[in-house]
Amino acid sequence: MYKLESKKLKKGHRIVIKGEMSIYSAKSIYQELKGLLSFEDRLLLDLNNVTEFDSAGIQLMLLLQRESEKCNVSIEIEKKSIVVDDLFKLFNIEKKFRENSQ
Repeated sequence: MYKLESKKLKKGHRIVIKGEMSIYSAKSIYQELKGLLSFEDRLLLDLNNVTEFDSAGIQLMLLLQRESEKCNVSIEIEKKSIVVDDLFKLFNIEKKFRENSQ
């Protein structure tokens, strides 16, 4: 189970994802975030409270990155939990996502 919180910023949206980003939730999370890609120029993701992250979570992040490039939307990661950070390193995708530590 996951929880997604969205807050409008002066430039873009800040998205906090809590709980799992796994095979059980990836499709739902993508559908929620996909709508923001069409009318925002920046998404700031806080993944610090993600407790479960598997290869579906990696696929979700890569899909969001690809779709955001098509829409000229910047995706930045504000924070990552240890489980997210570990898989980003394992799959060698840390450099694909801009980090923003506010």
